[in-house]
Amino acid sequence: MASLLQTSRTITAFKFLALCTALWSAIAQVNNNDPDYATILDQCESVTTTVEDCKEIISQNVNETQVKVVVVHPRTLEDVYYNQVVIPVDYQGLVLGDGPAFNNMIYYPFQWRGAEKWGLGTRSIGPFNCTGMTGVQCCDTIIQLVPDQDINQKFVDCWLEESFLKTADGELLEVYRNAIDGSVNPLHEARIRRLEEREELERQELIREINSLGSQLHRSLFSKLTNAVRHALRGYPNGQGVHYIMKLQLRRTTADHIQIADNAELQAALQLILTCLQNLSLEGGLHRIGGVVEGENKDVIVLHATLDGMIVDEASFLDLTDET
Repeated sequence: MASLLQTSRTITAFKFLALCTALWSAIAQVNNNDPDYATILDQCESVTTTVEDCKEIISQNVNETQVKVVVVHPRTLEDVYYNQVVIPVDYQGLVLGDGPAFNNMIYYPFQWRGAEKWGLGTRSIGPFNCTGMTGVQCCDTIIQLVPDQDINQKFVDCWLEESFLKTADGELLEVYRNAIDGSVNPLHEARIRRLEEREELERQELIREINSLGSQLHRSLFSKLTNAVRHALRGYPNGQGVHYIMKLQLRRTTADHIQIADNAELQAALQLILTCLQNLSLEGGLHRIGGVVEGENKDVIVLHATLDGMIVDEASFLDLTDET
C-alpha cells in the first residue's frame, strides 16, 4: 500500500510539474507576443559585442517567427552596389537626408574613380542638395551631375532608403516630412495604410503597363517607366539592381526609341521587376500592411556592425500606433 501511495504521489507530482511547465510556457508565449526589445538590446550591449552572440540573446527572448534580424555593415568599394548614392527618404519617397538633421543633403562616402578617358578622373562628388525633391528627382539630378563611367565602366546610380528617428532607448520610428512646415515627424499606421492603398493601385497599373510593352518604347516614356519602377521598389532589396539596368538602356543610345523585344538583359530585368511588384502586393506593400504571405509581418531588429562582426549600434523598430 505504501508503494502504491508513493507511486500515486509521484504521478501527482509529475502532473503538477507538467501543469506548472505548461503554465509558464503559456505566460512566456504571451510575453513574447509583445517583446521588450529595449531590454533585449540592453543585454546585447552589456553582455556581448559580437553579432552572433547578440543574435543568440535575441533568439532566447523572441520567437524566430516573430522577429527578423538585419545586420548592416559599413559600405566598401568592393560592394556590388558601391556606385549607388544612398538617398534617405520618408515613407512616401520625399528626400530627407541623413537623420537626425534631415537637412536634405545627400552624401556619397567614396571618391568617384572616373575613368581618365572621360577627362574627369578621380574626384569627390557631392554633397547634393535635394531640398524639396522626391528621391527619384534627386537621383536624376545626381546622374546629370556625374555623367562619366568609373574605372569599372559603371555609371553612378541611386538607392532610395527610408529614414527613421531613433529614440532614447534605441528604438526606431518611421517618419514623414510635413509638406507645410517641413518638419519631420513620427509616422502612424493610419497614414501608411492610406499610402499603401494608393500604392497598391499604382503597382497594379505598373504591372499592366510592363506586361503590355511592345517591341520598342519611346525614350521619354521609357524614362518615365524607369522612374516609376525606382519609386515603386524604393528600399526593396530584391530589386536593387534593376533601376540601373533600365537607366543603362537610355545611356547606351540616343535613338528616339528603346528596343525591348530583342534585349535579353532588359527582358530579364523587366521579369524581375514584375516578380518584385507581385511579391510586394502579397507582402502588404513596402510597409507590410495586411500582407498575406506567412511570416512576412515581423518585427525588425537592426544591428550595425563592423566588417568583422563587432556591434557598433543596435536598434529595433517600434510598432506603429493607431493614431492619425
